[in-house]
Amino acid sequence: MTNSNHEFLDRLSPLQIMAATLIQEGWPCEQVGDQMLLRTSFKGNHGEWLCYALCQPESAHYIFYSVAPPRVPTILRLAVAEYLTRANWGLLNGNFELDFNDGQVRFKTSIQLQNTIVTAELLRPLILANVAMMDLYLPGLEALIALTQTPVEAIGAVEAK
Repeated sequence: MTNSNHEFLDRLSPLQIMAATLIQEGWPCEQVGDQMLLRTSFKGNHGEWLCYALCQPESAHYIFYSVAPPRVPTILRLAVAEYLTRANWGLLNGNFELDFNDGQVRFKTSIQLQNTIVTAELLRPLILANVAMMDLYLPGLEALIALTQTPVEAIGAVEAK
């Protein structure tokens, strides 16, 4: 990277760099209010869902979330928690989260890039790994909500692929 490229990147805000990365991937995005938060969507092999990119300049954290489209009914949250715990076991990058209050399931990846010139090449793996994991595990989540599989059956079916 040339010195002029470094100077250009230094002038961009963390949010602008994240937005440019998403746009390079062909994902239109929009800023949420005046927050350091972008919203986009992704269509995978197993569904379509909202994604959020959060920039925290004070700590130099870049966080990407995929939000599963179905909300988990209260009665199924323990079964889904078991499924997500099994899914999280052994994951190298990222993790699933379940909000027990409202049933939202999301996958989170993050990176801290303090004292680093942030580029699309650094952010792209954060984003692509995220949506790949949601796409992989979404069918198991949907099977649990449809009551067609237990957590053990759902994780077995997903991870056998």
